[in-house]
Amino acid sequence: MEPGRPVQLVRLDKEGGLTLDEEALSRCLEQGGVGDAPVCLVSIIGEQRRGKSFLLNYLLRRLRSPVAVLLVDTEGSMDLERNKETSIKLCAMSMLLSSYQILNVGCQVKDPDLEYLEMFLQVAEVVGEAYGLEPVQHLDLLVRDSSSSLVLGAQGGEQHLRHVRQMLAAMSPCRHPKALEALSRSSSRCYLMPFPGKRISTGNQGTLRDMDEDFGTA
Repeated sequence: MEPGRPVQLVRLDKEGGLTLDEEALSRCLEQGGVGDAPVCLVSIIGEQRRGKSFLLNYLLRRLRSPVAVLLVDTEGSMDLERNKETSIKLCAMSMLLSSYQILNVGCQVKDPDLEYLEMFLQVAEVVGEAYGLEPVQHLDLLVRDSSSSLVLGAQGGEQHLRHVRQMLAAMSPCRHPKALEALSRSSSRCYLMPFPGKRISTGNQGTLRDMDEDFGTA
């Protein structure tokens, strides 16, 4: 199997249930060069057309690691109007299996983002208890095209995450308790990223020189 080639790992069966393609997964893990290397699974969830595939494609170009890294794109999984139950299950599955779970949001973390996160965590927690798995290991919030703060990157993200936690904690009762718990962990982080620039968002090379300067340094 050619490294970097997309592979569909989860399919819908005739009844609309989720089915893991174990043969495809085995091919990914057993291909030449992987051997007994540790496995790291990076998954990204978020609304449609918010740059998830762009991010994963960029990671593929830059990935250099002595680890077997699986990049999982849950494209369309937050289209809850299409099939809410399947969408929630797919996102919960990605959380359970991922080493790093990225929640990709636009401009700022909004209540609908937290509502989605709450639902996914609820399902992941129930299923995780049955299999002895943590609902989520590492949770990163990636806020795209941010313009609400002059401070960007990890520092701006920490400020934004602190604001989100304070907003959730001030609710009585808290509407999203599991989201608050997950976002309060030391393993949860947030990053504010500006618009990357027209050259990199419309091009196909993904080179550093195509980035706007503030995006490259964020």
